[in-house]
Amino acid sequence: MDDEKYNRMERLASDFKKNLGMRLQRYLYLKWWFSSNYVSDWWEEYVYLRGRSPLMVNSNYYGLDTIMWQSSSFQAARAANMTFACLKFRREIAQETLDPIMVQKLVPLCSWQYERLFNTTRIPGLESDKVVTYQTSRHVAVYHKGRFYKLLFQVNGYNLNACELELQYQYILDDDAEPSECEKYLPALTAGER
Repeated sequence: MDDEKYNRMERLASDFKKNLGMRLQRYLYLKWWFSSNYVSDWWEEYVYLRGRSPLMVNSNYYGLDTIMWQSSSFQAARAANMTFACLKFRREIAQETLDPIMVQKLVPLCSWQYERLFNTTRIPGLESDKVVTYQTSRHVAVYHKGRFYKLLFQVNGYNLNACELELQYQYILDDDAEPSECEKYLPALTAGER
């Protein structure tokens, strides 16, 4: 900046610090008394849920198969192992037996965000979306060659083991039925603006 613009910016910063900044700081101090984190609820509402950018690359959780080492050369077996491991992780979260992530082996990070890692979806709205968490879920959604499948992972209250899941995945891989017209293009909607 040239000297004139710099001096103007300095005056604006000083004015903000004395007036609006002091008032905002008092609001944050009051919020501290009633909230465990003074920014998380605002972040979720105004940045995450009101954000209109595409979810697919900006917000969605995803998992990747290993690149350097593969437990099997069969796609169904790898998918079953990943699902089985995710279900084990889900159970540890639900039973609160998951060890916290530690910063420098000293400070535990808050694991509250894990609460909505599973059984949670984001329902679109005109101005703001809504997060909905279901208490129970007994299936995973599988997308293959333009078709959606509901793969049950729990029968009579017990989770299927990796071998049983592999059979289910193989059935999906072997299914050569054509997708319906609207089913085939539905995922493209996640690539656009909300």
